[in-house]
Amino acid sequence: LRILTILRMSVNQRILKYGDMLAETGLGSTRELEHIIIQSTQCGLLECRVDEARQEVFVNQMSGYHFTSEQYDYFLKSLQSWSESCSATLSSIQADVDNATSKLKSNLKESTEFQKKY
Repeated sequence: LRILTILRMSVNQRILKYGDMLAETGLGSTRELEHIIIQSTQCGLLECRVDEARQEVFVNQMSGYHFTSEQYDYFLKSLQSWSESCSATLSSIQADVDNATSKLKSNLKESTEFQKKY
């Protein structure tokens, strides 16, 4: 999703500022941003030059995947929906783990009390 965000930005601009990319992608550090840029270039999605001193990325070329704004919006909504579904699944799993942990602690406590009695 973050790679797609950078690709979307590079359609309109050939010089991308770190600050703008950080804000658009929601990343917390320039290191994370640079990692995403490296992934983009390694996947062949983006050909660019990074100027760390100026904190800018000069886009030479991007992949041949061109989306209309409607397609991009649909794709983004689909990915956001998928992300929300994953988050809900993770929350459910975490609740199950918490429940199992609680039962385990309760059973261990009962076992310890039982062993003390006998």
